[in-house]
This record gives sequence, structure tokens and C-alpha cells, in this order.
Amino acid sequence: MTEGNQPFSLRRCDPRQERAVLIEAVTALQDFERAVEPRLPEGAAVAARYVDAMVQRCMAFRGAIFLAERKGQMAGFCCVLARVTDSALAEGQRTYASLGELFVYPAFRGQGAARALLSVAQAFAREGGSATLRVQVLAANEGARATYDQLGFRPRLLELEKPLTP
Repeated sequence: MTEGNQPFSLRRCDPRQERAVLIEAVTALQDFERAVEPRLPEGAAVAARYVDAMVQRCMAFRGAIFLAERKGQMAGFCCVLARVTDSALAEGQRTYASLGELFVYPAFRGQGAARALLSVAQAFAREGGSATLRVQVLAANEGARATYDQLGFRPRLLELEKPLTP
């Protein structure tokens, strides 16, 4: 998508050189998700550790982090793991790709940044040898759920939760 004639530029992130950018983005992602699910911690409290864990997952599962930018501003990011092995016995040890995170800053929503990031994630996963891409989304995040539905994702498993308050 474009704003005027300005498309989003997509590039692979170097987490060693751009850690501060990732921490800022993960903080914003976490705070957005916290608005949807109030039990989550504040972004500033977990972002640095989260980025470190995300980078570790990338190293373990042939992953990459991609950034979407427009006119020098970061519009969003995604993290995709190209080779994850399902450990469930019923799954038969199948390998798949996993979209661990996808976030677009509010100022860029509805302009195609999520679609662009998802497109690069899918290409990366295919190049990594995966035939399936999985994603998890908070059930109450209706905007993200609608976007994934529009882009061809279908429910695979549904996880339900019940609070056990005394």
C-alpha cells in the first residue's frame, strides 16, 4: 500500500545494531496487547527481556525480524521463525513456520503495512522450507483476527481459558 506514491520499505533487521528500535516497538506492542488483555505486564517492564528472547528464538528456529518503514519512520515489525518442529505426538513431528510477532504502529494501520510484513514473512518461511505458517492472536484482538482471516489464515486450534477465582 502507498501513502501518495510512498510505499513501505521492508528490510531484515539486525538486532545487534537495532536493539533500541526493537525495544521501542516491543514496548508499543506489549502496551497495545495490554489494552486488549489487562493482565499482561506493561511494555517497559518486559521489552528488553522480550527482545532478547525473540532473538534467541530466531537463532534456534532459523528466524528473522523484518521492519516496515516509510519516509524514515518505522511503521511496524514482524518476527518469523522458519523451522519450528511440533512437539505434540499427535502432530507427527511436523515442521512449520511461526509468526511470533506482527505489530504496526497506530499511525500506519489500515495502509497495508501488516500485509506487507506478512508477505515478507511468508516468503521467508517458504524459502526456509516450511509449507505452513502459524500465528497466535489474542482472542479479544478483533482487528488482528480480522486481518489474519482476510489474509487466508483459518482456525487450527482454539484455546479456552476460565479464571479460577475463589
